[in-house]
Amino acid sequence: MAATETSTRLRSGSSGDAVAASGAASGRAANRTLTINPVAVGRGRLAFPVLVFLLCVVVPFAFSLGPVVMTGVRVTLILLVVPMAIGLFTGRFGRILPTDYLFFVHLAWATLALGINNPQLVVQNMGATGIEFIGGYLLGRAYIRTKEDFIALIRASVWIVILTLPIAIVETITGRQLVIEMLQAIPFVGGAVRAPSEARLGLERVQLGFATPIHYGLYCSLSFALCFVGLKSVYGGFKRWLASFLVGLGVFISLSSGAFLAMMLMMFLIFWTYALRKSKRPWTIFFYMVAFFYVAIDLASNRTPYRVFMTYATFSPGTAYWRAAINEFGMNNVWANPIFGLGLRPWVRPGWMQTSSVDNFWLLMAMRFGILGFLTVAAGYGTALWQVAWRKFGDDQILLQLRLAWMFTFSSLAFTMFTVHVWSEIYALVFFYVGAGLWMVTAVPEGAAVPAAAPLRGSLQKRSRIDPKPAADVEARTPDAPTLRPVAAHSRAPEPQRRSGAAAIHRVAPGPAEPGKDEKGRSDQPVYTRFPTNNRDPKA
Repeated sequence: MAATETSTRLRSGSSGDAVAASGAASGRAANRTLTINPVAVGRGRLAFPVLVFLLCVVVPFAFSLGPVVMTGVRVTLILLVVPMAIGLFTGRFGRILPTDYLFFVHLAWATLALGINNPQLVVQNMGATGIEFIGGYLLGRAYIRTKEDFIALIRASVWIVILTLPIAIVETITGRQLVIEMLQAIPFVGGAVRAPSEARLGLERVQLGFATPIHYGLYCSLSFALCFVGLKSVYGGFKRWLASFLVGLGVFISLSSGAFLAMMLMMFLIFWTYALRKSKRPWTIFFYMVAFFYVAIDLASNRTPYRVFMTYATFSPGTAYWRAAINEFGMNNVWANPIFGLGLRPWVRPGWMQTSSVDNFWLLMAMRFGILGFLTVAAGYGTALWQVAWRKFGDDQILLQLRLAWMFTFSSLAFTMFTVHVWSEIYALVFFYVGAGLWMVTAVPEGAAVPAAAPLRGSLQKRSRIDPKPAADVEARTPDAPTLRPVAAHSRAPEPQRRSGAAAIHRVAPGPAEPGKDEKGRSDQPVYTRFPTNNRDPKA
């Protein structure tokens, strides 16, 4: 039989999970191998709402609608959030995951906490930030459902970074913020304002159209591991290295220690995976090593390991000291308001800390919405990482690479968000990418066996005694081939043709030339048959 390749992409009306069916090759079914065509996988198209969302993130125009400031991201998500939420809980985007419940509980608790602390601002604030949080997450869950969707997302994100890089280079050299100037020149439309920042290393920090240079750096860093690891089977070596270098250049010219830290952590994880590629337990060794160094630094230094790390992970010791002070006094506010937090009320701090900004996303969640507000969002984020990390993908190299890329990105980002705060467009983008990776929880690897059909019921099952295990020399089930099942030797084969209604034609496969006999004189060789789709007795 000539070898063939098939790749079928199915969308279930009830679950929406993608199921890949592999083609047949010559030889026994148990020894079949699948040839993956990475070029074909890399030709997926990005859904139009996702493309609009990504463009609105990088060019964040805004306008006022009464007391609410509307942005392109908020308008896009407002139009989609209700149908996406209905689709999620009706099973259109796969089975409902723990992260789905935890994020909706976080949204409900944050609304309650804000209503208690700032009842006059609850509609305005949660209507904006709540849409960015849950809307971005739902957009990823709804429109990124297969490996083709995910690869198309990575390619679009990388190309957006590369195409905006010339504008960013002009900004870091001249200090002119071309995107912000363009948006402010449009009547009735505005954008971000210039964030106060000092030059570093003789260069201006690039803000592009984001609220702060930190957000531009984080935006670029989200594409680094996704490009270098996730596109390994799609781009050639030189093209992938060049694209990753350009993305890394965007991170560097943001001159943000938080974004630079995220990229360095991704690079370390990539190196660690390569260096220990022959080890059976690379990540067990990694966690033991981290625990060892933490204890060693704690014993050898008069500062906490966190303060030591921040001293070397920031561009200046002053920045490290400031963030350590924020964490210390911020935790005092959390313990003073553990249930509903502070809401949007000012937090208590020394007089010399004039600014109220908190450069720690996780800490700010606890300060604003209480410990439960922090736990629900952190548990949802952590559960997503845990479920994807423990998913079995066998030998499907593309799925393994995409999983590694997503895990590297969001493991690094989880740590980085202890040093930065995300809001506005980058807030929606981060949780969009979280939702965009959860299709891997239910992804079926290429070459995996298609689940067997449900056993027949009624008299047909009792009389035929169908063996649930197909013989090794029978064609594996494919969308185009009939399913052949062995029948016990003493069961009489059905009549050749006796059409009744929608009953299918019986086909009996030829047995061996000289079958053996059992002690009662009956053939001990199995007879293969395909039974009719209805439940009529084969002896009738």
